[in-house]
Amino acid sequence: MHLAEVTDRAGSEQPGKARPLGLEPGQPAYRLLVAEDREENRQLLVKLLTGWGFDVRAACNGVEALNLWREWHPHLIWMDMRMPVMDGYEATRRIKATPQGQQTIIVALTASAFEDERERVLAKAVTTLCASRSSRTRSPAGSSDT
Repeated sequence: MHLAEVTDRAGSEQPGKARPLGLEPGQPAYRLLVAEDREENRQLLVKLLTGWGFDVRAACNGVEALNLWREWHPHLIWMDMRMPVMDGYEATRRIKATPQGQQTIIVALTASAFEDERERVLAKAVTTLCASRSSRTRSPAGSSDT
């Protein structure tokens, strides 16, 4: 996968810094699934990734994500680890338990930056972890304060 980049764009806050512009011409159609329960986060990721030229679908819980994965076979999943109905841990476990799931790249999304959470996420066979700041606050034990 190759992204076209733009550098030294007029008005850029960081001149000389390359930023993704979109997929380079001639790239295959990449299917990305965004599994995120918070609507504003889900919409932001879908808009950003679609704007770069990816084919994107979205799920608001782990059951929807699992069903979309089975039907649509995305190349990559942005998986929130804390969702209702079925969390991202269980959805990831079920996906990775299959031969096809072993080929699916899963990026874990979590608002937690705690090391124990990082280790738990990576132990679930996700490809990488993307920790972000969120309006949700977490206690050190990993439980939700909201």
